[in-house]
Amino acid sequence: MPFLVRQMPAILAGRPIRPDEGTLRRLALHDLPEPEQYELVPTFGAESGQAFRTMLLGSARIPGRQFQGPVLCLSGSEDRVISDRISKVIARYYSARHETFAKRGLGHSPTTCYLAR
Repeated sequence: MPFLVRQMPAILAGRPIRPDEGTLRRLALHDLPEPEQYELVPTFGAESGQAFRTMLLGSARIPGRQFQGPVLCLSGSEDRVISDRISKVIARYYSARHETFAKRGLGHSPTTCYLAR
C-alpha cells in the first residue's frame, strides 16, 4: 500500500497519521456513493501512529484479565482495512457473537466490537 510507505516515518515514531483523500476514499469509503464520500472526507481526523504501529507489529497487549461482559463484533465482508477473518478471530477470543455485513465495508470503523458493562 503506497499510503503505508508515505506514512511509515510517522507510524514508526508513533506520531499522528493523516490519510489523504484518495486513501480514505479507496480504503474506508469505497462502498458509498461518490457524493457521500466527498461529504464524509472532511470529517476524518488523524489516526494514532502509535496504535497503528502496535497493530502492524502485533504487539498489542491488554493488562489484566479478559473482559467478562457481553461482546458483539461487527464487520463488513468488503472491508479493506481489517479483514473479516481478523474480526472473527477477535470475536472468538471474546466468545462473542460476530456478524458480517455482506458486500459492505464499515466506513472508518471497519471492525467494531461492542463491550457491555
